[in-house]
Amino acid sequence: MLKYYAVLFAFFATALPSLGQAFAHTKGQEFLYFRKNGHREAVYGIGDVVTFELKGTGAKVSDQIKGFQDSLVVFEAHVLNPSKIGAIYVDAKTKQWFILRYKYEKVFFLASAFFLPIDIVNTGKIEPQALAISGALLGVGLLAKWLISKKLKIKGKRKLLVIAY
Repeated sequence: MLKYYAVLFAFFATALPSLGQAFAHTKGQEFLYFRKNGHREAVYGIGDVVTFELKGTGAKVSDQIKGFQDSLVVFEAHVLNPSKIGAIYVDAKTKQWFILRYKYEKVFFLASAFFLPIDIVNTGKIEPQALAISGALLGVGLLAKWLISKKLKIKGKRKLLVIAY
């Protein structure tokens, strides 16, 4: 019984200090740090692909980070100061912040696709109410696709910085 407690103690002694760490980098590294608010952060390192919008032009750019020079980000095609970036588009690192926001579209499209066939199987005929509900679900899915923005504007509390660690 004592050996089980020793194993549990060893597990918790090594696992608990690392809980809550969003990222771990060795000294001498630099990275692009995006902070939405106190608990939502994204870290982009060398090799990560970032899709962003430039201030003033509104041009959407998707580029891979090649390195950092002082407070500048070196991409494949150009070198930018993070203050020139007006918005970051949602990617895998930022999508996890939102539980349902980017899933509404898929959920309503799936509900629309399955509701009518299931009703036909259950009743044996096409009912106007089921057709209307399926169409409404499809319409809500299209609205969600058009209304929910896929970019996070950098203003106010939202910060984009180059951090050297």
